[in-house]
Amino acid sequence: MASFTTGTTAQRAPSRKQIWPAHLCKYTWAGPSVTKNITKSHSLGFTLWTCPAIIALHMSSAAKTVRLSRYWYGASFTEFLAENDDSVLGQLTKNCDFAVIPAQRDAWLTQIDVLRRQLKGLRGSVFFEFSIPRMGRRVDAILVVGPVVFALEFKVGERKLDRGAIEQVWDYALDLKNFHEGSHDAPIVPILVVTEAKESPPLRVEADSDNVFRPLLTNASDLREAINAVLNSTEGPVLDALAWARAPYRPTPTIVEAARALYAQHSVEAIARFDAGAQNLHITSGRIEELVNEARAKRQKFHGH
Repeated sequence: MASFTTGTTAQRAPSRKQIWPAHLCKYTWAGPSVTKNITKSHSLGFTLWTCPAIIALHMSSAAKTVRLSRYWYGASFTEFLAENDDSVLGQLTKNCDFAVIPAQRDAWLTQIDVLRRQLKGLRGSVFFEFSIPRMGRRVDAILVVGPVVFALEFKVGERKLDRGAIEQVWDYALDLKNFHEGSHDAPIVPILVVTEAKESPPLRVEADSDNVFRPLLTNASDLREAINAVLNSTEGPVLDALAWARAPYRPTPTIVEAARALYAQHSVEAIARFDAGAQNLHITSGRIEELVNEARAKRQKFHGH
């Protein structure tokens, strides 16, 4: 496996963003052996010096656990188009891990409606709320069509493009490419869908050397045009969508990132360390939680050793 260093600019065009901010992590990874520079982060409101470690999110091999962990609704396009809105919404609501407020429900209904109209005639699969564990976030929708994985971020009700939203969907694509095993060799295409935009910007279908495409920007009615433009310019073996969704996810976050994930609705049981058992992980995670709570309560910084 090729070595890489996080905290440095990715190998692509000068405008390519960093995969990790340099102040969060400076790992050098070459398989099972790890060396790293001691780094610190202020992202939790206190200073934490990290110890040499690799932490990865662990997904159970059980199909049901994978399904609930990875996505809240998944189906082939044929199945999705045949289901009514209440059925799809019911599964999303049942599988989500927070109370669904009306705004979220309406956003899902809009996404469902847009995809129903735009996916007719295509063969593939859709996964709503697909988990990006290292970031503690979920992609609004993943489309697996032919050889391509599309990561869709919807801005429901918005009219203008937002730079932060473009960066967000690009981050999702980069994370999938680097850490999701099923995405290593697949073209990954981030698409930002601004539902109420009057016009879509001109399409520029451009892939970098790692086969991650530059984000495509579209409104709701032009989404199919963007998908078709990519499919017409991309070749490769057809992906098995279910196998792709179940593929291992092996990020290598810092201990700080793992702690942040705990506060993003991921259970401690969902996090595992390659070279330590579950008991040690629980002890470490518990201590981090104590430090975070104490730092917040006392409004002070801690310097661990």
